[in-house]
Amino acid sequence: MRAQAAVTQQSNPYQAGLELGDVLRASSPDLVFIFGTGQYAESSALVEGLYDAIDRPDLVIVGNAGDGFYAPEEFSDVGASALGLAFSAGTMLHLTSATGVAKDTAGTVRRAFEELEASLAGATPSIVFFQADARANSVELETMVSNDRRWPVVGGLVSDYHGLTKGVIFANRARIVDGVAALAIVGPDRCSIEVANRFEFLCEPALVDDATGTVVRTIAGERAVDFVERTTGQPLLLPSSAVAVLSIVDDESKDERRTRGIVAAYDDSVRAVTLYGKIESGERIQVCRVDPGRLVEDVRDLGKAVRARGDQPVAGLIVSCSGRKWSLRDRIGEEVGALVDGLGRIPLAGFPSFAEILPVRDPNAPGSLAVHNMTYVLLLFGT
Repeated sequence: MRAQAAVTQQSNPYQAGLELGDVLRASSPDLVFIFGTGQYAESSALVEGLYDAIDRPDLVIVGNAGDGFYAPEEFSDVGASALGLAFSAGTMLHLTSATGVAKDTAGTVRRAFEELEASLAGATPSIVFFQADARANSVELETMVSNDRRWPVVGGLVSDYHGLTKGVIFANRARIVDGVAALAIVGPDRCSIEVANRFEFLCEPALVDDATGTVVRTIAGERAVDFVERTTGQPLLLPSSAVAVLSIVDDESKDERRTRGIVAAYDDSVRAVTLYGKIESGERIQVCRVDPGRLVEDVRDLGKAVRARGDQPVAGLIVSCSGRKWSLRDRIGEEVGALVDGLGRIPLAGFPSFAEILPVRDPNAPGSLAVHNMTYVLLLFGT
């Protein structure tokens, strides 16, 4: 397995694709992940430039144009990064997509997964990379993915901060708006999913008394905003990801959890909060503090842990929550640098997501999927 990464800050989309393809062409990639900023969202010119430069008709291209990109040792709001992978013999790539996610999230996801399953014809993928437009209904999305136990899936929601309307997904030559795309990789090359989302827990697990969809009204008999502010000792700022997130505890050992960013105060008269994902009455939560230094160190520790296992990955794909980017602000480049510090330099590319999708338990095995926030996900190839 071979890998090569490339970066461009060329403003012309087609020329940007040519620049990336010129770098990747020598490795003759089977698959290119491409992640660009909103300036490339108006057309498919970015991927057309890639196809013309690499000049390989069976090349598979997946990615998006949205809220920025990650590259080796850097993050940028201008330009694009690409990761080219050449797989071992016998590898098969299956790519499906569907549109209509804003009005019918469940149906759109179902169509894409059913088409993917038919294409696989019984084969078991080592990984499925999944992208969805951020206008998806988060409750329907998590309901759909949590019911899917067929494959290990990793991915995220795509958009930018321009009213959540400018992000697009690329699936080969298709420019997908208001949709989803799923790529299954079947072959001998190993993949692994690594996760960083450790926070400082400020309270013991507390019962959610009253919640519907994404809105939490009361926690442990107290209005939600009051509970969070009392626990953190600070006003609930808007957007509040700089102060606190909620962690939903999924088992008694506290080892299985889903992280929820707080969107805003929902209705000050009832002191409710709205989250970026679903929550139900009867679940248990812990309030967590978001600290930029801890976010960076968590990623550095992730890299060190991979290296300590003796793994020598060929390349990595980063899906890191936009809330982390917002919290880190001008330190966002440190998050990428921390990974390189811990793991060593490898070809990298990735994007900031509006929610992360991965298994809630063992991230490298089929099982119940969940939507997470404020989470850093690293998909390693060739480990």
